[in-house]
Amino acid sequence: MDKNSENWFNNSLIGSMKDNKLNQAFINILNKLEITSIKDLSESSGLDQATISRHIHRKQPLSHEHMVAYSKALDLNVGKFADDEIPTYIIVGSVNHEDGIVTARGEEEAQKIMFHNEYGKIKGAKILLDYETSEALRYNTSNKSKIGNYCFVKYNKPYLHGVVGIVKKITPNSCEVLIFNGKKVIVKDYVEIYPISSKHSIKHNSGTVVKVEF
Repeated sequence: MDKNSENWFNNSLIGSMKDNKLNQAFINILNKLEITSIKDLSESSGLDQATISRHIHRKQPLSHEHMVAYSKALDLNVGKFADDEIPTYIIVGSVNHEDGIVTARGEEEAQKIMFHNEYGKIKGAKILLDYETSEALRYNTSNKSKIGNYCFVKYNKPYLHGVVGIVKKITPNSCEVLIFNGKKVIVKDYVEIYPISSKHSIKHNSGTVVKVEF
């Protein structure tokens, strides 16, 4: 890139940052790595220069395919390119498909679910992931009825452990849950019941509902 082009790039980049925050994570990465050449980035990512220019000037949001291309070119996890414009939720635990048992994620399991097909993040929502079926279960505190609905019943201990299933009965001291395998279990030591607000298949929503490292 010649000096005039580089000055145009830098000035346009600074100017565009004042307009909105679309692709902010991507812009931050370019600034941190001091990347100024659209041509070089095009060659390393395989994306055409016009597309990269639109990303930089916030004219076009990054799709999952774009994020993958940039992550390979810059040797970064795909999740690094997610910003506030893309609803993203941390996977807080995993679900055993057979018995519905929920266990908290390990410290080394830094993963998120990105929803490229949604326009706003749901406040307080979290994700449980059934790794066997690749289904993301989203839950948060809500006024939705718990009886007869699919819920995450959280144990008192250990932290973020519990069971997922259809809540059949609630008493002051226990909760009856119908789990995946058709059996009913009585949960006595629980602190909260969170209705599952939505289920999303990662397999059947390729490119729109995506699991990424961060």
